[in-house]
Amino acid sequence: RQQEPEKKRPAIWKASGTILLVDDEDMVRFPARRALEMSGLTVLEAVDGLEAVDIFREHADEIDVVLMDMTMPRMNGPEAFEQIIRIKSDARVILSSGYSESDATSQFADASLAGFIQKPYRPSELIAKLRGVMEG
Repeated sequence: RQQEPEKKRPAIWKASGTILLVDDEDMVRFPARRALEMSGLTVLEAVDGLEAVDIFREHADEIDVVLMDMTMPRMNGPEAFEQIIRIKSDARVILSSGYSESDATSQFADASLAGFIQKPYRPSELIAKLRGVMEG
């Protein structure tokens, strides 16, 4: 009798660092936070751009990457990005949006985004994108 080949699971990336996760939807934040923490990352959370800017101002030296939704109440992604870049000019920001990359990033004409991830995304896609930005 032949044994079934063992299914290979992708190796889990063991990271270290701090991510600021900015999204107004719990359904997005909860699984993203869980995936990030399982990879070894520390996660700070904000529910809108205004809170994100406040947290970034307080923890700018600790935050390695900001993962930010584009459409949020109180202050949207482009406005928050502008404020974050004023605080720390080399901040790495990954934009997440349900819009296509070209539609979403067009609002960031002169901005240097570290990356883009389209919603809905799987936790594995998020980790791969983050790994590319953090190791690249």
